[in-house]
Amino acid sequence: MFLKGILGKEIIKRSEQSFSLNGMINPTFQNVGTSPVMVDGRILESGDTFYMDCPNVILTNAISIQFTGTSAQSKLLYCHFVRLEEKEGC
Repeated sequence: MFLKGILGKEIIKRSEQSFSLNGMINPTFQNVGTSPVMVDGRILESGDTFYMDCPNVILTNAISIQFTGTSAQSKLLYCHFVRLEEKEGC
């Protein structure tokens, strides 16, 4: 049996001490800016991707996202994820 899911996207342009992963399945972070960014303790340079492989788990926690470059560098981090589709009548 397959569950129905919806592809979601967050665009992050500033540091966040507590970025919520609540309800996300398999979030993937891609640094498309020029500023390095630390995602949950892992540095992503421009063009790098960080994939969380948790296909059977719906996340409920939060992580730290910290841009580490200069103010002149662009800060742009994409987060794509899946959320379960809400069932009617639940």
